[in-house]
Amino acid sequence: MAVEIIALGHLSHGLDQVLDLRAAAGLKERLLQLLGEGRPLTIDASRVARISTACIQVIIAFVIAARHAGLPLTIAPTSTAFDAAFAGLGLDGVISERPA
Repeated sequence: MAVEIIALGHLSHGLDQVLDLRAAAGLKERLLQLLGEGRPLTIDASRVARISTACIQVIIAFVIAARHAGLPLTIAPTSTAFDAAFAGLGLDGVISERPA
């Protein structure tokens, strides 16, 4: 899905429906490009129907990098499959917690 500018300086990016192992490298590349923009970002995970552990790892690394860079990041809305995949690995708190 394409990156959209939803407000002055704010980007939005929708995740694909299938984020399997084959999608991990492309997902990492797209998220690194977004990180390099240095702008507030909203990730729309509402279309995700299937997600692999590799893609979960990419998303978690991206969330951590965005926090370290001080970039505002929102992951919403999310699909049931997206939420269940993170919860199944005990990682749902990683993407929803706020930096101290």
